[in-house]
Amino acid sequence: MVSRDAIRKSLAQENTDYRGKEIIFPPVAKVNNAPVIIEAKIFRREVGRVNMYSGSSCEIIYEHCFEKLNPTIKATKVDLKTPLVGFSRERSWSIGEVPLETTIGDAPLSRIETLNFVIVRSDSSHNMLLGRTAMQRMGIVVSTIHGAIKLHTKKGIIIVLSADETDEGTKRARKILSTNEERVLSCVNTEEKIIVNDKYLDQTVTIEKQLPEHFKKELQNLLKSNTDVFAWTHADMTGIPRTIMVEEKPFNMEHKLNEYSHVKPIK
Repeated sequence: MVSRDAIRKSLAQENTDYRGKEIIFPPVAKVNNAPVIIEAKIFRREVGRVNMYSGSSCEIIYEHCFEKLNPTIKATKVDLKTPLVGFSRERSWSIGEVPLETTIGDAPLSRIETLNFVIVRSDSSHNMLLGRTAMQRMGIVVSTIHGAIKLHTKKGIIIVLSADETDEGTKRARKILSTNEERVLSCVNTEEKIIVNDKYLDQTVTIEKQLPEHFKKELQNLLKSNTDVFAWTHADMTGIPRTIMVEEKPFNMEHKLNEYSHVKPIK
Protein backbone atom coordinates (compact mmCIF):
# COMPACT_ATOMS: atom_id res chain seq x y z
CA MET A 1 0.00 0.00 0.00
CA VAL A 2 1.26 3.47 -0.81
CA SER A 3 2.53 5.37 2.24
CA ARG A 4 0.54 8.18 3.84
CA ASP A 5 3.47 10.60 3.39
CA ALA A 6 3.55 9.90 -0.34
CA ILE A 7 -0.21 10.47 -0.63
CA ARG A 8 -0.02 13.67 1.39
CA LYS A 9 2.82 14.98 -0.78
CA SER A 10 0.98 14.14 -4.01
CA LEU A 11 -2.36 15.56 -2.87
CA ALA A 12 -1.00 18.75 -1.34
CA GLN A 13 -0.18 20.40 -4.68
CA GLU A 14 -3.30 22.60 -4.74
CA ASN A 15 -3.84 26.22 -5.72
CA THR A 16 -5.42 28.32 -2.94
CA ASP A 17 -7.75 29.87 -5.52
CA TYR A 18 -10.52 27.27 -5.59
CA ARG A 19 -12.75 29.01 -8.14
CA GLY A 20 -12.96 26.88 -11.26
CA LYS A 21 -10.43 24.46 -9.83
CA GLU A 22 -11.12 20.80 -10.51
CA ILE A 23 -10.79 18.23 -7.77
CA ILE A 24 -8.43 15.57 -9.05
CA PHE A 25 -6.53 12.66 -7.52
CA PRO A 26 -3.08 11.57 -8.71
CA PRO A 27 -2.38 7.97 -9.77
CA VAL A 28 -1.10 5.55 -7.14
CA ALA A 29 1.07 2.45 -7.41
CA LYS A 30 -1.01 0.37 -5.04
CA VAL A 31 -4.75 0.47 -4.49
CA ASN A 32 -6.14 1.03 -1.01
CA ASN A 33 -9.54 -0.67 -0.59
CA ALA A 34 -10.08 0.10 3.11
CA PRO A 35 -13.01 2.32 4.16
CA VAL A 36 -12.30 6.02 4.56
CA ILE A 37 -12.48 6.95 8.25
CA ILE A 38 -11.89 10.62 9.07
CA GLU A 39 -12.09 13.06 11.95
CA ALA A 40 -14.69 15.85 12.04
CA LYS A 41 -15.89 18.47 14.48
CA ILE A 42 -19.40 18.66 15.95
CA PHE A 43 -20.01 22.14 17.35
CA ARG A 44 -16.20 22.61 17.43
CA ARG A 45 -15.68 19.39 19.40
CA GLU A 46 -13.46 16.82 17.69
CA VAL A 47 -15.06 13.49 16.87
CA GLY A 48 -13.04 10.59 15.53
CA ARG A 49 -14.03 7.41 13.65
CA VAL A 50 -16.38 9.15 11.19
CA ASN A 51 -17.09 6.73 8.34
CA MET A 52 -17.53 8.13 4.82
CA TYR A 53 -20.19 5.72 3.53
CA SER A 54 -21.85 6.38 0.18
CA GLY A 55 -24.13 3.38 0.70
CA SER A 56 -26.35 5.44 3.02
CA SER A 57 -28.73 8.19 1.97
CA CYS A 58 -28.73 9.74 5.44
CA GLU A 59 -26.29 10.75 8.15
CA ILE A 60 -25.97 8.53 11.22
CA ILE A 61 -24.80 9.28 14.74
CA TYR A 62 -24.60 6.26 16.98
CA GLU A 63 -26.23 6.47 20.39
CA HIS A 64 -22.99 6.05 22.35
CA CYS A 65 -21.62 9.17 20.60
CA PHE A 66 -24.87 11.12 20.88
CA GLU A 67 -24.95 10.58 24.66
CA LYS A 68 -21.58 12.34 24.97
CA LEU A 69 -22.86 15.57 23.40
CA ASN A 70 -23.67 18.69 25.39
CA PRO A 71 -27.12 18.42 27.05
CA THR A 72 -28.19 21.62 25.25
CA ILE A 73 -27.43 19.97 21.89
CA LYS A 74 -29.11 16.71 22.92
CA ALA A 75 -32.24 18.66 23.80
CA THR A 76 -32.75 19.52 20.11
CA LYS A 77 -33.48 15.86 19.33
CA VAL A 78 -36.85 15.19 17.73
CA ASP A 79 -38.73 11.95 17.14
CA LEU A 80 -38.30 10.38 13.72
CA LYS A 81 -41.02 8.22 12.17
CA THR A 82 -39.09 7.18 9.04
CA PRO A 83 -37.73 3.60 9.09
CA LEU A 84 -34.19 2.57 8.22
CA VAL A 85 -34.02 0.00 5.44
CA GLY A 86 -31.18 -2.54 5.11
CA PHE A 87 -29.77 -4.62 2.26
CA SER A 88 -32.08 -7.55 2.99
CA ARG A 89 -35.06 -5.15 3.15
CA GLU A 90 -35.39 -5.41 6.95
CA ARG A 91 -36.70 -2.27 8.62
CA SER A 92 -35.73 -0.80 11.96
CA TRP A 93 -36.65 2.44 13.70
CA SER A 94 -34.24 5.08 14.91
CA ILE A 95 -34.47 6.71 18.33
CA GLY A 96 -34.66 10.23 16.92
CA GLU A 97 -33.04 12.87 14.74
CA VAL A 98 -30.82 15.80 15.69
CA PRO A 99 -29.37 18.76 13.69
CA LEU A 100 -25.61 19.09 14.23
CA GLU A 101 -23.14 21.73 13.07
CA THR A 102 -20.49 19.66 11.30
CA THR A 103 -17.02 20.93 10.38
CA ILE A 104 -14.51 19.18 8.16
CA GLY A 105 -10.97 20.51 8.02
CA ASP A 106 -9.22 23.22 10.02
CA ALA A 107 -9.58 26.97 9.59
CA PRO A 108 -9.06 28.66 7.24
CA LEU A 109 -9.42 25.56 5.05
CA SER A 110 -12.61 24.18 6.49
CA ARG A 111 -16.23 23.61 5.53
CA ILE A 112 -19.17 23.94 7.95
CA GLU A 113 -22.70 22.65 7.36
CA THR A 114 -25.62 21.86 9.65
CA LEU A 115 -26.68 18.29 8.91
CA ASN A 116 -29.58 16.23 10.21
CA PHE A 117 -28.31 13.05 11.88
CA VAL A 118 -30.41 9.98 12.54
CA ILE A 119 -29.67 8.51 15.99
CA VAL A 120 -29.12 4.76 15.86
CA ARG A 121 -28.62 2.30 18.71
CA SER A 122 -25.80 -0.01 17.60
CA ASP A 123 -22.58 -1.56 18.87
CA SER A 124 -20.67 -0.06 15.93
CA SER A 125 -17.12 1.06 16.70
CA HIS A 126 -17.77 4.14 14.55
CA ASN A 127 -19.07 7.31 16.13
CA MET A 128 -20.76 8.74 13.07
CA LEU A 129 -21.51 7.94 9.45
CA LEU A 130 -21.63 10.55 6.67
CA GLY A 131 -23.73 9.40 3.71
CA ARG A 132 -24.61 10.73 0.28
CA THR A 133 -26.59 13.71 1.60
CA ALA A 134 -23.58 15.09 3.48
CA MET A 135 -21.29 14.44 0.52
CA GLN A 136 -23.60 16.36 -1.80
CA ARG A 137 -24.20 19.24 0.63
CA MET A 138 -20.50 19.71 1.38
CA GLY A 139 -19.18 18.79 -2.06
CA ILE A 140 -17.08 15.93 -0.71
CA VAL A 141 -15.23 13.72 -3.18
CA VAL A 142 -14.18 10.41 -1.61
CA SER A 143 -11.36 8.25 -2.97
CA THR A 144 -10.99 4.89 -1.27
CA ILE A 145 -8.04 4.22 -3.58
CA HIS A 146 -6.13 7.09 -1.95
CA GLY A 147 -7.72 6.71 1.47
CA ALA A 148 -8.66 10.39 1.43
CA ILE A 149 -11.39 12.94 0.75
CA LYS A 150 -11.23 16.34 -0.96
CA LEU A 151 -13.63 19.27 -0.94
CA HIS A 152 -13.80 22.96 -1.82
CA THR A 153 -13.71 25.75 0.73
CA LYS A 154 -13.70 29.52 0.24
CA LYS A 155 -9.92 29.49 0.72
CA GLY A 156 -9.05 26.51 -1.43
CA ILE A 157 -9.29 22.74 -1.75
CA ILE A 158 -8.69 20.75 1.40
CA ILE A 159 -7.47 17.19 1.78
CA VAL A 160 -8.40 14.96 4.70
CA LEU A 161 -6.64 11.61 4.93
CA SER A 162 -8.20 8.50 6.39
CA ALA A 163 -7.33 7.58 9.97
CA ASP A 164 -3.99 5.84 10.58
CA GLU A 165 -4.17 2.11 9.92
CA THR A 166 -2.34 1.40 13.17
CA ASP A 167 -5.30 2.75 15.13
CA GLU A 168 -6.97 -0.21 16.85
CA GLY A 169 -10.40 1.43 16.76
CA THR A 170 -10.12 1.84 12.99
CA LYS A 171 -9.08 -1.79 12.55
CA ARG A 172 -12.12 -2.93 14.47
CA ALA A 173 -14.34 -0.55 12.52
CA ARG A 174 -13.18 -2.06 9.24
CA LYS A 175 -13.68 -5.59 10.56
CA ILE A 176 -17.34 -5.10 11.43
CA LEU A 177 -18.18 -2.69 8.58
CA SER A 178 -19.94 -5.36 6.53
CA THR A 179 -22.14 -6.45 9.44
CA ASN A 180 -23.21 -3.10 10.87
CA GLU A 181 -23.04 -0.24 8.35
CA GLU A 182 -24.64 -2.25 5.54
CA ARG A 183 -27.85 -2.36 7.56
CA VAL A 184 -28.35 1.38 7.15
CA LEU A 185 -29.09 2.17 3.53
CA SER A 186 -31.95 4.53 3.10
CA CYS A 187 -34.16 6.74 5.21
CA VAL A 188 -36.49 8.08 2.53
CA ASN A 189 -38.06 7.19 -0.79
CA THR A 190 -38.15 3.45 -0.18
CA GLU A 191 -41.09 2.93 -2.56
CA GLU A 192 -41.56 3.46 -6.29
CA LYS A 193 -44.77 3.67 -8.31
CA ILE A 194 -44.89 2.02 -11.72
CA ILE A 195 -47.48 1.97 -14.51
CA VAL A 196 -48.62 -1.47 -15.63
CA ASN A 197 -51.65 -0.50 -17.73
CA ASP A 198 -51.12 2.21 -20.38
CA LYS A 199 -54.89 2.83 -20.53
CA TYR A 200 -54.98 3.95 -16.90
CA LEU A 201 -51.86 6.06 -16.34
CA ASP A 202 -53.11 7.46 -13.03
CA GLN A 203 -53.51 3.99 -11.52
CA THR A 204 -50.09 2.78 -10.42
CA VAL A 205 -48.65 -0.16 -8.52
CA THR A 206 -46.21 0.39 -5.65
CA ILE A 207 -42.99 -1.64 -5.46
CA GLU A 208 -39.79 -1.35 -3.43
CA LYS A 209 -37.50 1.29 -4.96
CA GLN A 210 -34.21 -0.39 -4.05
CA LEU A 211 -34.91 -3.72 -5.72
CA PRO A 212 -32.28 -4.69 -8.31
CA GLU A 213 -33.04 -3.10 -11.70
CA HIS A 214 -33.31 -6.42 -13.54
CA PHE A 215 -35.71 -7.70 -10.88
CA LYS A 216 -37.88 -4.57 -11.11
CA LYS A 217 -38.04 -4.97 -14.89
CA GLU A 218 -39.09 -8.62 -14.61
CA LEU A 219 -41.70 -7.71 -12.00
CA GLN A 220 -43.09 -4.92 -14.19
CA ASN A 221 -43.31 -7.30 -17.18
CA LEU A 222 -45.11 -9.87 -15.04
CA LEU A 223 -47.68 -7.32 -13.88
CA LYS A 224 -48.22 -6.00 -17.41
CA SER A 225 -48.81 -9.49 -18.77
CA ASN A 226 -51.49 -10.08 -16.13
CA THR A 227 -53.36 -6.76 -16.19
CA ASP A 228 -56.63 -8.66 -16.64
CA VAL A 229 -56.58 -9.77 -12.99
CA PHE A 230 -56.86 -6.15 -11.80
CA ALA A 231 -60.08 -4.15 -11.56
CA TRP A 232 -59.39 -0.93 -13.44
CA THR A 233 -62.98 0.37 -13.44
CA HIS A 234 -66.10 -0.29 -11.42
CA ALA A 235 -67.42 -2.39 -14.31
CA ASP A 236 -64.46 -4.77 -13.78
CA MET A 237 -65.59 -5.50 -10.22
CA THR A 238 -67.78 -8.44 -11.16
CA GLY A 239 -68.97 -11.16 -8.84
CA ILE A 240 -69.36 -8.87 -5.84
CA PRO A 241 -72.71 -9.56 -4.11
CA ARG A 242 -74.95 -6.54 -3.74
CA THR A 243 -76.78 -7.99 -0.77
CA ILE A 244 -75.88 -9.79 2.44
CA MET A 245 -78.02 -11.94 4.71
CA VAL A 246 -78.86 -10.47 8.12
CA GLU A 247 -80.86 -12.81 10.35
CA GLU A 248 -81.82 -14.79 7.26
CA LYS A 249 -83.13 -11.66 5.55
CA PRO A 250 -81.48 -10.03 2.51
CA PHE A 251 -79.95 -6.64 3.19
CA ASN A 252 -79.19 -4.30 0.26
CA MET A 253 -75.57 -3.10 0.34
CA GLU A 254 -75.87 -0.59 -2.50
CA HIS A 255 -75.76 3.06 -1.49
CA LYS A 256 -77.03 6.12 -3.24
CA LEU A 257 -77.34 9.82 -2.54
CA ASN A 258 -80.78 11.25 -1.94
CA GLU A 259 -80.72 14.20 -4.29
CA TYR A 260 -83.21 16.31 -6.22
CA SER A 261 -83.39 15.47 -9.90
CA HIS A 262 -83.38 19.15 -10.87
CA VAL A 263 -80.20 19.95 -8.89
CA LYS A 264 -76.92 19.56 -10.76
CA PRO A 265 -74.24 17.77 -8.69
CA ILE A 266 -71.15 19.85 -7.92
CA LYS A 267 -67.80 18.20 -7.16
